[in-house]
Amino acid sequence: MADSSETALRNALDAVDRGRRWATIGVAALFIVTAISVSALFASAAAAARGASSDTGLMKVVFVGSSTTMLFTACCAVVVMFHVSRTTKAVLRALDLYRR
Repeated sequence: MADSSETALRNALDAVDRGRRWATIGVAALFIVTAISVSALFASAAAAARGASSDTGLMKVVFVGSSTTMLFTACCAVVVMFHVSRTTKAVLRALDLYRR
């Protein structure tokens, strides 16, 4: 009985490690996609700024930068939230199996 509980606990902890690895890969991919998107948006804002006044172009660049930062922060917060809830569920499930 103790061996099966330890095995269940080990499997749950391994699942948590796999989840953390996938979360890390997801955040890295999100960062890369965001960097590519920001560079494309900055290029389009710079192109639009050439034809308009400098104040308008500057405002567009500031808007693009701040909206991208907010989006990236929100996505990272969601990733952390899902990872913490998944980890907590797995550990609590394993502890419940260990108690039985």
